[in-house]
Amino acid sequence: METNIHYPTESSLLYDGLRKIIPQCVRLAEAHGVDGWRQYAHLLKKIKQLNRDINRIATKKGPLYKTRLQPLYRELLQKAAVLTQRARDLCLVTGQRLPEIADLFGPNTLQALIVRTEQVADTTRRRIIHGETVANSDKLFSIFEPHTQLYKRGKAGQPIQFGRQVLVFEDAAGFIVRAVLMKRDEGDKQVAVRETKSFQNDFQNRVKRLSFDRGFHSPDNQRELAELVDHLCLPRTGVKQSAVQQTDDEFRSSQQNHSGVESMIGALQSGNAMSRPFGDRF
Repeated sequence: METNIHYPTESSLLYDGLRKIIPQCVRLAEAHGVDGWRQYAHLLKKIKQLNRDINRIATKKGPLYKTRLQPLYRELLQKAAVLTQRARDLCLVTGQRLPEIADLFGPNTLQALIVRTEQVADTTRRRIIHGETVANSDKLFSIFEPHTQLYKRGKAGQPIQFGRQVLVFEDAAGFIVRAVLMKRDEGDKQVAVRETKSFQNDFQNRVKRLSFDRGFHSPDNQRELAELVDHLCLPRTGVKQSAVQQTDDEFRSSQQNHSGVESMIGALQSGNAMSRPFGDRF
C-alpha cells in the first residue's frame, strides 16, 4: 500500500519539518507572550532557497556535484539544529511537554515534528557530510507519514516503492477475508506462519487449502504451514525442487488458481480500495 508522499530527499524532508515547526512555534510564542520568532518569514524563505539550491545541483549533477552540495547541506543542517533546539526551549518555557523519541511514530504534534526533523538531520549528516552508508531502517522517508518504508521490488516502471506491506487473504469466491498491516521491519517469511495460525483460528480450522508465492518460502515455513492446512501450495526456490512439487496434482491445481490472487492485489493497488487523500496530514 503506497503512502501519499513526495519523492524523499534529505533537503526536502528537512524543509518539510522546518516549514511546519516554525509556524507552530510562532503561534505558541504569541499565545504565551514569548519573543524571538519575529523573523520567521525570513527563516522560511532562507530554508526554502537552500532546499531549491540543493535540488538544482542534485538534479543537474555535473563535475564534483557532491562536493558542491556539502556547503549547502552544512548550512541547512546548522539552521535545522538551531531551530529544533529553539523549538525545544520554547516547549520548556511555555510549559509544553518536551519531545521524546517515542514521538517519532506518534501523532503529528509539534513534539513529533521536532523529533522527526532531528532524526532526518542525523541521517543526513551521517550520509552526506561523513559519507556513511545509512541503513533504510534508520531513515525516515516522510515527515508526515513516518511509518513509510522503501521497497526495492525491481519491477518495470516502479523499481522502488514507498509505503507499507499489507498481507491479504482471499477466499475461493474472490472475497478478501483478512488483511494485516505488516510491521515496518517484517517481510513475507516472518509473518506467514503467525498470520496463518490467526487465520485458521478465526475460521475454526476450516481452511483446507492455502496458496502462497515463492517469497514466503523457507524450510521452516514449508514444514509449519503444512501442519496448519491439508493442502499447501508454497513453491520452493530452485528449479529441481520446484519440478518435484509440480508432480503433485493438488499443488499444480492450487498454483494455477494463484493468478486470481495476484489479480486482486493489482485491483487494490490501482486504487479501487486504497485511494488516499492529497495534501498534508495537518
